[in-house]
Amino acid sequence: MSDEHFSRISSMENTSMDLSDAHGRFENIMEALMTTANSTFGSWEGAGRESAMSNNEEFSAKYEEVQGAFQNLVGSNDEVIEKMRGMHGKLESIFLR
Repeated sequence: MSDEHFSRISSMENTSMDLSDAHGRFENIMEALMTTANSTFGSWEGAGRESAMSNNEEFSAKYEEVQGAFQNLVGSNDEVIEKMRGMHGKLESIFLR
């Protein structure tokens, strides 16, 4: 039996893949930015360095928050898919015996 009768699990699986792809692109961009920032701070001497380092620490904390949110989003979608499969199986066992 197709999941089209109850919901669209296949569409939700596509959403998980899209979210994972977006997360991967985000990570690649942020890794490049962070590498550049760390390289800059490594050679920066003089005025403004402390302020810039403080801003970088704040940015890093926000970056970690976004990483966690991405992981929660993908994980939540995957959890819904798993529970819907279980629901589909139960409905099939009840109505298609």
